Amino acid sequence: MATYRISLAMIARDEARCIVRALESVRDVVDEMVVVDTGSTDDTVALAEAAGATVHHVAWVDDFAQAKNAALDHCSGDWVLVLDADEWLVSGAEAVAALRSTEPGFTGLVEIASPTSDGNVTMIRQARVLPGAARYTGRIHEQPEIIGAERQLDVRLEHDGYLAEQLASKEGRNRRLLELALAEDPDNPFLWFQLARAHDVARSPEAACLGFEQAYRLSGPSGPDSPPWRHPFVVRYLACLVMTGRTQDAIDFAVPELEYWHGSADFQFMLGHALLQHAIANPELQPEVVPLAEQAWQTCLSLGDSDLPGAVVGHGSFLAARALVDLYESIGREADAERLRRLS
Repeated sequence: MATYRISLAMIARDEARCIVRALESVRDVVDEMVVVDTGSTDDTVALAEAAGATVHHVAWVDDFAQAKNAALDHCSGDWVLVLDADEWLVSGAEAVAALRSTEPGFTGLVEIASPTSDGNVTMIRQARVLPGAARYTGRIHEQPEIIGAERQLDVRLEHDGYLAEQLASKEGRNRRLLELALAEDPDNPFLWFQLARAHDVARSPEAACLGFEQAYRLSGPSGPDSPPWRHPFVVRYLACLVMTGRTQDAIDFAVPELEYWHGSADFQFMLGHALLQHAIANPELQPEVVPLAEQAWQTCLSLGDSDLPGAVVGHGSFLAARALVDLYESIGREADAERLRRLS
C-alpha cells in the first residue's frame, strides 16, 4: 500500500502571539511544517523554527494567494493541510493522519469555529486539506483550486481572529486589499460581499449596506446555484438593514429570499429581529407584525442550529429562546417566558 506524505503550509507575519499554539496542535500528525514569513519584526520566525517548522521568507506584495502559493511551493507532501497562524487543530488528528493511506484525489473540507467578542461562535467549512498540486487565486479571501470532489472531513479547527483585539489589527489592511481587488475586478459580487463584511465587522453598518447592495445587484436573488457565501451574505445584509433602521427595506429584501432560506435558523433569527424592530417603529402594525416575529423565532427552535456557511451557534437554540423570552416579557406573557428561560 502506498504511503503519502502530509505537509503543513502556513503564512505568517508578526504572529508571535499564537504561532506556537498552531504548530504544536499539528506537529505530531504531519510530516513537515512549512511557514512562509512575509516580513515579521517580532519573534515569529524564531518561535516557528523552535517549534519544528522550516521557515522561508518572501516579500509581501499585497497578495495572499501569492504568499500561500509560495508556501505550497516549498511543501513536499502529497497532501497539504493549510492553517492560519491564529488557528489550531482541536479535533480530527486521526482523520488527518489517515491521509497517509489515502490517494490525494479530493479536496478536504474542515469545520472552523470562530468565537466573537459578543459571545457568539460562527461556524464555517473551508477547503483546508489539499492535494499537493493545488494552488490559490485571489489577492484577499483567496480560494484554493478544487481538485476532485469536495469531501467533508471530521476535522475541527478553532480560530480566534474574530475577537475584537485581533480584528483591530487587520481592519485597515483588509479593506485596502479589497479595494485594490475591486479596482481590478469591479463586477465581482464576492469581493463586494467581503468589503461589506469588513465594514460590518468594523461596526459600520451604513457602509456595509452599500457593499451588500452592490453584491446583491451583481448576483441577483438566491437560487440553487448560489455559492456558499450566499448564506452569510443574506443573513448579514438583513442584519445591517435592521441596524441602520431600514426595517421596511429589510422585510422587502427578506420576503423573496424566504422561499430559499426558510430552513435556515440564522435567516429566521434575523427575520424575527427585522419584524420586531419594524413593529416597534410602526406601532399601528404591532398586532399584525409581532406574531410574525414570534413565529420566526419559534421556527428557529424547531430547526435547531444550522450547519450552513457562516452559521452562528445559538440562532437555532438558546439565542432564539432568549429573543422569545424578551418578547414574551415585553407583552406580558410571563408563563410563555418562564417556559423558555432554561433554554435561553
